Amino acid sequence: MKPALPASSDDRAWASRRSARDGQDGDVISPTDCVRQPFSRSEVGLYKAVVFVNRLNLFWNLGWKAAPEHLTRKEPLDRVDVVIGCVDTRAARAVIRECTSRWSTVSYWLDIGNNADTG
Repeated sequence: MKPALPASSDDRAWASRRSARDGQDGDVISPTDCVRQPFSRSEVGLYKAVVFVNRLNLFWNLGWKAAPEHLTRKEPLDRVDVVIGCVDTRAARAVIRECTSRWSTVSYWLDIGNNADTG
């Protein structure tokens, strides 16, 4: 099983995929994120997925790919082992639930949720 990535704190989810991408998040880093998450002001405006995947690749000598796009109900997670969701809305959890059920190959879904002022 391939390891999963850390999650974003907004209405997004990271998916550990065996093919095209290893980290997915369509959110960009904002100044507020620099207070609650491990980002710096120099990264404001960059995609969270790209920043996290690049950090992991450099640290662990990996060749993972980032997908700077939001998870949608339309895309089945058919080549995914683990999903780590770190979202703060019911709507975002509903999208993850739909993507990890039915025809999904997801073995584990870790819901490491946040609130607006924590996480």
